[in-house]
Order: sequence, then structure tokens, then C-alpha cells
Amino acid sequence: MNISGWKRGMMAKSMGVEDYFNHVMGCVERELEEAGHDLILISSWPGKNERDVAITLILNGRVLNLGISQSEVERRKEESPFSLDWLIWSELIRLGVEVQDSGYMKALFTKNSKKDGKSEGENK
Repeated sequence: MNISGWKRGMMAKSMGVEDYFNHVMGCVERELEEAGHDLILISSWPGKNERDVAITLILNGRVLNLGISQSEVERRKEESPFSLDWLIWSELIRLGVEVQDSGYMKALFTKNSKKDGKSEGENK
């Protein structure tokens, strides 16, 4: 997947939170498909009286559930262009999902990452 930090930064500034979240989830889905995973991805933006974003992945027959608060999605969108991606991928890796060596993954997990495993912009 071709990824541009500048373009992503412009998207983060110009898109609404829900649209930005959906874009990031599309990137996650494409990356997993390009890596050859058999995938079904379901995500739902919180309704009026809900606070959490629900993400369910059926990945190679394994069900993975992630939850992120709407406020965390909003904070990450404002923090840095790939902060939300980093959060999602960090959790997927923690759950045992193998990732490919791609430009997208390099944008998230650069050699300049902090010793605690957070990418630049994650310490805010």
C-alpha cells in the first residue's frame, strides 16, 4: 500500500472523526488483505448513547475484538497522522497478528521509534 505522511496529515485535519476512523479501518483492511490474510472486518461507530467504537476482525478463522473509546479516536486523530493506526496495529500485534514489511508498517513503526515502542507523536 502506498502511504504518504503529508497526505495523511491533510486528511486528518480535513475529515470528520468518523470518516477518518473509517479511512484508517480501510487501510488496516487493505494491509491485512495484501499480506494474504483471509479477513472479514466489521467496525461500528458509536451511536448516540454509546462511547466505544467496536472493531471485530475474523482473521484466518480467528475472531479478534478491539474496543476504542470515541474520545481516544478523536485524540489520536488530532495527535499525529498515524497515531490511530499505531494503536490498532499495536493491539493486533499483541494479539499475535503477523504483519508484512511494507511502507505502511514502516510509517507506523519507524527505526526512530521510542524505546517504549511508541512511534513519534505517541508521547503526547
